[in-house]
Amino acid sequence: MSVPAHKARILSRAFQQDGARGVLDVLAYKLKSTWRRGEVWQLGRFVGMPTDIVRLDGCKFSIAQDRVPANVVDLLLSDLYEEPERKALTRFVDPELPVVELGACIGVVSCLTNRRLRAPEKHVVVEANPALLPLLEDNRARNGCQFKIVHAAVSYGADTIAFNVDDNILASSVQRGEREPVTVKTVTLERLLNEQGFERATLLCDVEGAELQIVEHELQTLSERIATIIMELHDRIVGHEPTERMLARLESAGFKIVSRDGDVVVLQK
Repeated sequence: MSVPAHKARILSRAFQQDGARGVLDVLAYKLKSTWRRGEVWQLGRFVGMPTDIVRLDGCKFSIAQDRVPANVVDLLLSDLYEEPERKALTRFVDPELPVVELGACIGVVSCLTNRRLRAPEKHVVVEANPALLPLLEDNRARNGCQFKIVHAAVSYGADTIAFNVDDNILASSVQRGEREPVTVKTVTLERLLNEQGFERATLLCDVEGAELQIVEHELQTLSERIATIIMELHDRIVGHEPTERMLARLESAGFKIVSRDGDVVVLQK
C-alpha cells in the first residue's frame, strides 16, 4: 500500500469512528509529530520524508531506525517518552546541586537534566547496556551537554555482574535472565559520589528493579548525601509489597514523598 493510500485509510477510519472531529484529531496529532521531527531547516519532513532527529523539550535526539527500536521512536514522536520523569525534573531538580543518574538509556532525561544545571559538568550518568553507549554519547554531543558517562551496573558484592540485554532497550536489566547477558563492572552510589566529589546531590534512578538493592545497601548514604530522589518504580518486576517496603524504609530515613505520577515517585529530605 502506498503512503498516501495508507494515510487516506487512517483518515477514513477516523471519520467513521468520530466524524469530522476524529479527522481533525488525527491531523492535529500528525502535524505535531511532523513539526517535532528533524531540524528546522529540513523542509522535507513536511512532505513525509523521513528524518533521523526528534525534538523534545528543547533538545534533539536520534531516532535512526538502525539504532533506536520502533517502540522508543513511537514514544518519542508521541511526546510520551519518560513523560512523568520529564515533568518531575522540571519541578524538583535543584539546578544548584550535582546530579547522579542511574540508568541513562539513550540520554533523553540526561540531556534535559543537564541543560537545567548551573554546573552541567557536575552530573554523572550510569548506563550498563554497552549497545546504548554510542547513542548516549551522540545525544550528549548533539545537545552540547557535559555529563560524564560511566559504563557500569549498580550492584553489590562483586566487581562485575551479568547484565541481561533485551531487544527492548527499556527493559534490559540485572533483574532479568532471558537473553544475551554481558559482563559489566559494578558501581555503588557511595563510590560515585566520592569519585565525583559530590557531598550532596540529586539522584535520578531508573534501574529496572535494582532500586530495591540500592535502598537495602545504601540507605545511610541516601539519607546523608541525597537531597532529592526521582525514581521510577518497577513493582511489575520486583512486586508491589517489596516496593512499598522500600518506600517505607526511605520515609523512615527522613525522606518524604512529595509527588507520585504513575510509576515515578519523588522523595525529598
